[in-house]
Amino acid sequence: MRATEKKYTTKELIRDVKRVRDLLGHVPSQREYDRLGYFSSRLLKYRLGSWKKVKQIVSYEEEIADKIYEIIEEEGPVTVPVIAKRVKMSEVEVRQIVAKILILRRKKPIGSKLKGKRRGYYILKTKGDFENEIRTLESRIKHIARRVAVLKQIEPYEYLDQLAFEWKWYGDKEEENNYEGD
Repeated sequence: MRATEKKYTTKELIRDVKRVRDLLGHVPSQREYDRLGYFSSRLLKYRLGSWKKVKQIVSYEEEIADKIYEIIEEEGPVTVPVIAKRVKMSEVEVRQIVAKILILRRKKPIGSKLKGKRRGYYILKTKGDFENEIRTLESRIKHIARRVAVLKQIEPYEYLDQLAFEWKWYGDKEEENNYEGD
C-alpha cells in the first residue's frame, strides 16, 4: 500500500524512513525501504536530492544514540542534563533518543534508577540489575494503568485487558505486514 493522494511533508517522509530503520536495526537500502516503507524511495530522493542524503539524515540520529550509549556505559548512572551537555543537545532531544535506546534494546540493555532527585541511566549487568529493572517497570505499568483507568472510569484490570487485546491485534497486523512482500 502506497501513499499517493495526500501531499506529505519531508518530516513525515523522514519519520517513515526512521520507522523502517528501527524495524531493521540499520539504515535501510532503497530496496529495503521500498519493500517496508509507506512511501517510495523515488519520492524521498526527489525531495532530498539523493538516497545518500536520506541515509545521512537518518544515520545522524543513530550516531547520537551511539554517543549517548557510550556515555551511559562509561559513567554508570548518568542523568539527562549531564548527557545533554556532553552531546550538546537539548534535554528533550536526549530523552527522545534515550527512550528509543530503551525500546530497541541496542547492544547491552539500559536500565534507569534514581540518582538523587533525578533519574540516571546505566548498563544492566547483573541478574540483580535485571530483576530490579523489571520490578521498576512493572510498578510503573501498574501506576499508569491505575491513572488511565481512572480517566476512562473503568477498573484497572479492565484497562489492562483492553490493552492486551490491542497489543495482540497489533502483533497480528505486524505479522501480516511482514509477509506482504514475500
